[in-house]
Amino acid sequence: MKPSEILSSLPKWSQATPETLVASPAWAMQARLGDKACIVRLDAPFPADTLDIAIRLGDDSATLSIPDSPYFPELHAVWSARGEIPEPILLALVEKDCCDLLQLIENSVHRQLAISSISNSPNDANRLFARIELDGESLFTFSITSSKAIVQALGVLRNIDTSNPELRAEQLPCETQYAAFSLRAADAASLEQGDSLLIPEIDTLEPSLIVDGRFIASSQGVAAWKDDGLFRIVSATKGSISLGELFDNAVTAQKPNPEDALALLHNGKTIATGRLGGVVDKPAFICD
Repeated sequence: MKPSEILSSLPKWSQATPETLVASPAWAMQARLGDKACIVRLDAPFPADTLDIAIRLGDDSATLSIPDSPYFPELHAVWSARGEIPEPILLALVEKDCCDLLQLIENSVHRQLAISSISNSPNDANRLFARIELDGESLFTFSITSSKAIVQALGVLRNIDTSNPELRAEQLPCETQYAAFSLRAADAASLEQGDSLLIPEIDTLEPSLIVDGRFIASSQGVAAWKDDGLFRIVSATKGSISLGELFDNAVTAQKPNPEDALALLHNGKTIATGRLGGVVDKPAFICD
């Protein structure tokens, strides 16, 4: 499974609201700024000095605030004197110099953008502070009035960056599975202390991790998993694995030692506990 497929299988992320996704530190949208691929992040600092422009996004009004930046050379050249420039000329300069940014916004929120006027009320209570990043370097920042429509357009799972360190550090519960097999219900019910079940899989198959009851992971990869009713021998001690390790398929599951506590499970219930032993030189689960 790809990292994006793993993420979309986790209810915390697949059922997250657009507001939750946009607020996540892992939010990072791939976009195009002119002919260049870039990343938009919503972690920009509050700008101290901005040119504030009233815009229309579809049927909604908003304020776009642009700080001084060499990326907009013509605006940058007149920045200190912008208050002396007639509004129609200043707006035409914005439309020319910032055309790539305006197109990026329009494409990102899926609404047509139109410039209305210079804004006299830039300090909207609810704003998004964005940063444009190219090849790991910040190009410029801007802010825009937030709205339900904008958040719904931006707050989608594909905009969650699976390389984000905070996201990758999230832990999922797991157990090591050593064997899975069919067993008659009567045989399982009759198990007593000292009884043994041969488990040749331990010598022939690599152990795997059952993660969050959703994935099976080994050095061969990560796949979706669900309990299919087989009897399973697992580690009695639960563990955890980070999302980053799962994304990278950095899975290491060791064979059990004789002193390790094991459990025989069926349909999620513990049928017996025991340890690794042997019967005629064959690995076996010995019931406690």
